[in-house]
Amino acid sequence: MQEPVPSTSDARNIRVLRAFYFSVFAALGVLLPYFNLFLARRGFSAVEIGLLAAIIPVCKTIIPPFWARAADRRANRKGLALVAAAGALAAGAALAVPAGFAGMAAVLLVFAAFWTAHHPLVEVTVLESLDRSGSDYGRMRLWGSIGFIVLVVATGMAIDLRSTEVVIPILTAILLSNLLLTFVTPRGDAPPQDGGDGLRSLLADPAYRRIVIAGLLMQLSHGTYYGFFTIYLDGVGFSKSVVGLLWGTGVAAEILVMIASGWMIDRLGVRAVLGASLVLAAARWALTASTLSMPVLFLAQTLHAFSFGAFHVASILHVYRIVPERVRTTGQVVYGSLSFGVGIGVGQAVNGFLYESAGAPMLFALSAGTALVGLAVWIRPARS
Repeated sequence: MQEPVPSTSDARNIRVLRAFYFSVFAALGVLLPYFNLFLARRGFSAVEIGLLAAIIPVCKTIIPPFWARAADRRANRKGLALVAAAGALAAGAALAVPAGFAGMAAVLLVFAAFWTAHHPLVEVTVLESLDRSGSDYGRMRLWGSIGFIVLVVATGMAIDLRSTEVVIPILTAILLSNLLLTFVTPRGDAPPQDGGDGLRSLLADPAYRRIVIAGLLMQLSHGTYYGFFTIYLDGVGFSKSVVGLLWGTGVAAEILVMIASGWMIDRLGVRAVLGASLVLAAARWALTASTLSMPVLFLAQTLHAFSFGAFHVASILHVYRIVPERVRTTGQVVYGSLSFGVGIGVGQAVNGFLYESAGAPMLFALSAGTALVGLAVWIRPARS
């Protein structure tokens, strides 16, 4: 069957959305590897870092569904995305101001309230644009991975040359780019009116519940990695440039898998791709727990291709396909809120309390077990 040929406007929208993904995930390339290190150098304890790091994912759990409900009830998804981008920029710049635990928590709370809503509001527009043009989601999403890897490596080098204080100015520049690009993203289809029972109907669907729980456990298994991988390696003497290369290796492998993700899903099916990703996530965390050998760590990082890349693409497409159109934005946002929000939030908070007493190797071993629990949830037949 002949693939759809994108119109001129669709082709322009695809180019804009590629740049948007690059910029949005470039911000993650600064925050995930280096923000906790920035906090550590500012003198915050491991417990305080764990609690501060949990603010963003906890807000991602609670706040975006309210934005999504508004987007599903009115045809103004782009307007809400612009408000979210502007608020994130203002609060993100304020993170540079020296503050104690309470002050930093307050600024992070405001930042997270806007920033966690921005990308999900545009994500559904992306999926609609890809539907119309016949393009592949994985190949679109890989531009986010490219943005992530570029900023991981560049920020690591900048920290080695200067200090961790460069983290916030770099982040602020990217947030400004996010706002400017949001102005030129397509408006998307006018979302249908939600009848009012959208969230209840979603959570009553056993297929939806199963992907949410599996996604939550997969992200929970990443808690040690996102929260303390950089601090762990820094503490045993790895340079920031090497840490950046380790993060970059993971995302480079992720990009390769995203290029092939459409082929993988078409031939293997969502169920097999998600199950294999959970198995390989467990293997990744077990390897990371077992050694500080640089070749093994680089090998473990290549498995990010599956623990994040393949799992993310397959889960987003699965949710898009099983959720009714009238609650499409809510379905995607609630999935992201519960998986990335609860999963990463709980993971980072728990790791903050346990890091000093248990140590990173033990926590990575627990991460491997968590991924295997997620596998058990996923392969078990769904029940109502």
